[in-house]
Amino acid sequence: MSDPIDQPPEPVDGTVFETSTGLVLVCLLFGVFLTIAGAVLLVWLLSAAARNDPPSFTLIFGTAIGPLGAFFLFLGIRLLVRRKRFVVGEDRFQFVERVGGEDVVIAQVMYANVTGLALNRVGDVKVLSVRLARSNAAGTHDTGRYFRVVRPLADGRGYEARIPDDFRGGLSAIHEALDDAVVAWRAEQSDD
Repeated sequence: MSDPIDQPPEPVDGTVFETSTGLVLVCLLFGVFLTIAGAVLLVWLLSAAARNDPPSFTLIFGTAIGPLGAFFLFLGIRLLVRRKRFVVGEDRFQFVERVGGEDVVIAQVMYANVTGLALNRVGDVKVLSVRLARSNAAGTHDTGRYFRVVRPLADGRGYEARIPDDFRGGLSAIHEALDDAVVAWRAEQSDD
């Protein structure tokens, strides 16, 4: 796996799956709701303190939702600004984000490293699990700043790249596009 300080690979052309609009909207609306609720509870807490009423634990705990709301607002705005997307290229797939006005590859896996694809659940979340031959194969890049795309399998026998259900079209469309691309790439390699 590439070291995070290495120069990231260049973004490639291919089938692009943009971040889900619903996900961005949910983050923004949930953040606004929690921030407003936190502000209301904070005003209530301050008015109780001004009347020398002892604030209840529930009220004090409730004021913590304001910062949680701010976090969801930050996350929604970050998703809007960074425009995270998943790209299925000719010989690789990539996670690409907009950073400083430029497209930057956050993670990349070459099809030569792919040994299988499967739709799975991790807890309550659906993911597309891409089984890999090695974590440090040539062309594999994972900055791992916020989350690692390439990670060891739960059973400790191998590695996988997880694609979350955060993109337009859903995991079924990504699974189909990725499967078709890997099969086409393997057919091209066998012709050579």
